[in-house]
Amino acid sequence: MLTGQGQLGSTTSTKYGLYVIGADGRIIRSATAGIQSAGWYLPRFSVAGHSVYFIDGDQALKVLRIDGSVGAVAQLPGGPADRVVFAVSPDESRTAYSVIHFSGSGAISTSLRVGNLDGSNVHEIFSGPTIEFPIGWRSGQLVIAVTASATPQNAGEVNPYWAVAYHVADAATANRTYSTSPTCDEPSSPQGPVNGAGTVCQQNSGNTQIFLALGWDGSRRELFRAAVDGNKNAVPPAVLSPDGQRAAAGIAADHRISLLSGGSAVPTAAVGTPAGWFDADHLLFMTAPCCQPLIAAAVLDVSSNTVTPVAAGLAGEADPYAPVFVSVPSSLV
Repeated sequence: MLTGQGQLGSTTSTKYGLYVIGADGRIIRSATAGIQSAGWYLPRFSVAGHSVYFIDGDQALKVLRIDGSVGAVAQLPGGPADRVVFAVSPDESRTAYSVIHFSGSGAISTSLRVGNLDGSNVHEIFSGPTIEFPIGWRSGQLVIAVTASATPQNAGEVNPYWAVAYHVADAATANRTYSTSPTCDEPSSPQGPVNGAGTVCQQNSGNTQIFLALGWDGSRRELFRAAVDGNKNAVPPAVLSPDGQRAAAGIAADHRISLLSGGSAVPTAAVGTPAGWFDADHLLFMTAPCCQPLIAAAVLDVSSNTVTPVAAGLAGEADPYAPVFVSVPSSLV
């Protein structure tokens, strides 16, 4: 989990926190690093096996190992006007990264590259004005987030990558083999962090709110449907479970987290904003109100409907609408 998102509201953080948290609420290992000069709202880490790779400042790629130690890996081509977003392959031998160039108030171009983790044999597989970057590897292909080019007002409120679409692409050619578009194009929205089962798409059709589970194989399944009601509807982000059978989302009236499945919303003991699933039965969620320096999180065990607070030790400033969560090892593989 990531905290300290950077220039968020009145936040003036220069550091962010990276935490590996157990399903029992324990903080297992952690690290801190410098927030980037450009594109502070974009992802900063990648899980490969039990290792967590992260960017410190604009260029330093580091690794948080399973024993809790931190090591230097490589220097990335980032800088005040160039933000690098990367994804390390599951075997920790390769990396894919986008160099996103900023000018004025927003990002204007992308260069997507693939090479060895040590920085050798790097080659460009895509360049253009669209802003897209890898967020993981799946069966040897890249999962890519596509975003809008302007700096967002509330980055990550709907999903932690600020994505308007996801693509699956060949890691050698960038040829696209799957896209959530056009199924989930605006005014629909992909929600929550992705995993091996896919992602959630919220569709509003007339006076009806619909949540779909979209699979990487092109499948779609309806999870929830309800008449639009300002107090009773689910609010973003909706987070798909790793088995693809349900999603967790807060309900507008009191932000009580409910499980969306089979067309119904079943309330749980948790109140807050869902961040991501450890497994099919354990959900991490944020409990602190928006934009406060006190960061609070907890784990919901949906099988017993019990809540376990995350042990004290989370530091920094964070918007609970925008935590970045990836399971260790990554469930995207």
